[in-house]
Amino acid sequence: MNMIPLPEQKAQLRKKLRAARAALPDHSLRSERACRNITRLAQWNSARNVLIYVSSRSELNTAFLLDSLLNDPQKNCVVPKCLPNGALNLIQIRSRDELAPGAYGILDPVRELCEN
Repeated sequence: MNMIPLPEQKAQLRKKLRAARAALPDHSLRSERACRNITRLAQWNSARNVLIYVSSRSELNTAFLLDSLLNDPQKNCVVPKCLPNGALNLIQIRSRDELAPGAYGILDPVRELCEN
């Protein structure tokens, strides 16, 4: 059995991760960096209620922030629901299962949450 020394394993892993990171489109990197910066803000850390949009297409990818909110029992995750008259209804969600494709395939709160 041929064991690769640990330092060499680490070097190979770093090389592999650098290559994977280099293959990411700039949009993904910018989104990741922005989300990391947001989670470092005092306002984010002290907030109990957070209104966040569910990203689609080329918008800043909010998936990391959304998951962070949904996994934090101290925070309430609130997402907007666009109404036919152009107004917004704000809906608290507790899991991604409470989102479903709506107009244009954009994830919206499920109908049952909007009727309360």
